[in-house]
Amino acid sequence: MLEAVLLNQTLPRPHKRGKNPTVTPTHVLKTLFRQVVPNKILEELEALRVTQRYMVRGLEHEFLFEQKYVEDVACSDEVDRAILEELHYADRMACCQET
Repeated sequence: MLEAVLLNQTLPRPHKRGKNPTVTPTHVLKTLFRQVVPNKILEELEALRVTQRYMVRGLEHEFLFEQKYVEDVACSDEVDRAILEELHYADRMACCQET
């Protein structure tokens, strides 16, 4: 319960059993779990995403692959290779027209 107060979380309402209302430890833990854990998970996911973005930025220069390697990975047959060649040709033609 102290952790809930420290985290500015609302405490669970006591169960009414007869005349004496009681708060069971299980109820407190379930309430804390429902309130705190999802927020912690979201915070940790965002921290992981930030770390991942920094890693990708640092490795951008490593993501430059040779044309042959890309063809081997991306193409499953000659039709795929022909399409890729047409895309390269179209890109070269677009670059030539701009200048």
